[in-house]
Parts: sequence; structure tokens; C-alpha cells
Amino acid sequence: MIRVLKCHWQKTQVQHNLWEVEFILDEANHTWEFPKKNFFLFWQEKEGVPALFSKEFAYELIFEKTNSHFSKMEGLLCIKLGKDEILPTNWAIKHIRPFLEANAGAGQTIRSIKEGLLAPEEITTLDLSHQQLKEIPIELLKFQKLEKLFLHDNQLQELPDFLFQLPQLKQLDLSHNHIAEVPTSISNLITLRSLFLLGNELSTLPNETGLLNQLEVLHLQHNFLTKLPNGLEQLLSLKELDIHDNQFVELPDCIHGMAQLKILKVGVPNHFGNPISHLPNWLGDLKNLMEISLTKTAITTIPPTFRQLKKLKELWLPHSVGIIDIIQLKGALPNLTIFQY
Repeated sequence: MIRVLKCHWQKTQVQHNLWEVEFILDEANHTWEFPKKNFFLFWQEKEGVPALFSKEFAYELIFEKTNSHFSKMEGLLCIKLGKDEILPTNWAIKHIRPFLEANAGAGQTIRSIKEGLLAPEEITTLDLSHQQLKEIPIELLKFQKLEKLFLHDNQLQELPDFLFQLPQLKQLDLSHNHIAEVPTSISNLITLRSLFLLGNELSTLPNETGLLNQLEVLHLQHNFLTKLPNGLEQLLSLKELDIHDNQFVELPDCIHGMAQLKILKVGVPNHFGNPISHLPNWLGDLKNLMEISLTKTAITTIPPTFRQLKKLKELWLPHSVGIIDIIQLKGALPNLTIFQY
């Protein structure tokens, strides 16, 4: 007879109302069919089912002795061997896969590779942020339907090519790592719409970034950029560009080609800007601009072409810009709100 020496229950972060059950079996037992005697069960709490059970009830769950009473509860989801290895059981396949599929369809965020591997083909959002990762696990390739991937606030220094083999990825957040280089294979992410690279150690971007023709949001702030490649002028769908807190001495020419741009941030309040002292006249050609932030720069004048920006609603300027320029701009754009900081 197998004795359960320890039975500990705690809620997991996998999903609301999912409980993790730790069992330690009697080491004297020699008939246990699995290689380890310390293992975990995941239990889905049903309405009307209490959270804690007796060790005898746990024993029945382990060996799937389902009389009519137990089968109504449908509780066993999977067995977790040790800390890293998950061993699905027949019940796991039956119950946790539909469970994850339903939640994936509702935008459920999975926060562990191990959790997601129970049904990787159904996961659309994976959050691996704040996990002290030094490298990206290759198991990521199993998540071929992934649309959102969060890898921010880790210890990443290099980006492997397989990261750019996710055919449906729309949002990629690599912020606040130690990345110094973006591979040219980033061009493979043809469905990408949002790319966050802020807070890294970038001094340049590959020209191939311009091939992301569905990209709408690009955040590059808090890096060491001095220029952007001309290929970025091909980002015809880009609506938001943030480059504040870098080392630009002039506005990159490639921005001129971003005809759909609505938000441009070169310097923002309470942060660093860029050592830019003048603005190009071609900014007035970006007719869709609605917000421009130029605080923490060294500009002293506003190009007359700004008066052509009829959709501009919000403009942030440093105090170095003269009052006459501001008055003239307000006269041309009466719906514009100007802040000086």
C-alpha cells in the first residue's frame, strides 16, 4: 500500500481556480510506476468542490480510480515531475488542453514555457518578462500561433535567428535587456505590428528593419543610436515612432518617408531628449502627424512648414523656442495645444 507522506495545496499562477498539489510518497514503496516519488498534480476547482481533500482522496486521484463520485469532479489534469519536467496523463490530455484552448481564444496570457507546452499550438500570448533569462529557449519554436511575445526586463544579450521564425507574431517586446545588435533576420517577421526595443544597448539597426511593412509602432528610446538606416523609410504603415534619449544630432532622413506617422517623440518631459539643434523643413510633409514631442532638445525655432500640419493636436517644445514662433504657429493651427517644458 502506498502511503502519502505529504500533501500540500497551493494556488498556481496558471489560471484562476487552478490548484497545484504536491505529494511526497513513501520511499519504501517499490511499485510506483513513475521514476520519481515527489510530484505535483494540477487540480481544476469546480463549483461546489472544496479546495482541500483528504490524502485518501488524493490517492484515488493519483491512480485514476474513478468511481461514479470521483468521475463527476474530473479533477486530475497533469503530473509534474520535479521542478522542470511535466508529464501529461490521459486526463491531462483530456482536460487541460481544452482548458488552455478556451483561454487562449479569450486572450489568456501564459507566463511559462512549461505551461504553454501543454498546448503550444493554441497559445497566442506568451509573457516571459522579469524571469532573468540570459537566452531565449528554443522551445519557443513550438508556439507557431504566437501573436504576442513579451521578453522585456531580462538579461538577454543576443537574439537567436529562430526568434524571427514565428509566422504570426504581431507584437514583440524586447525592452530593458542588454541587446547590442538586432539580426538582419528580423525581416522575417512580416506580420509584426509593434516592436519595442527601448532600454537596450543599440547603436544601430539593420537596414532590413525597413522590410517590416506592417509595422505600426516602433519604440527605440533609451539606447545609443546616432542614426537610423535609410531602409526605414519603407515603413509606410508606421504610426508611432519614439527615439527619445538617444544621441541623434539631427533628425534621421528616413522619417521623411513615414507618411502615415501620427506620433513622433524625439524628447519627452521628465526624460532625456537628443542633442538636436534644428528641425528639417520636410517635417511639414508628414501630414498625418497628430503629436510631436521635442522637449529636452536644443532647438530654438520651428520650421514654417509646421503650419501645414493641419491634423497636429499636441506639440511639446523646449523653453528655448521663442514666443514669436509659438504665436505664429498658433495663428495657423488654432486647434493645436502647445506645451513648453
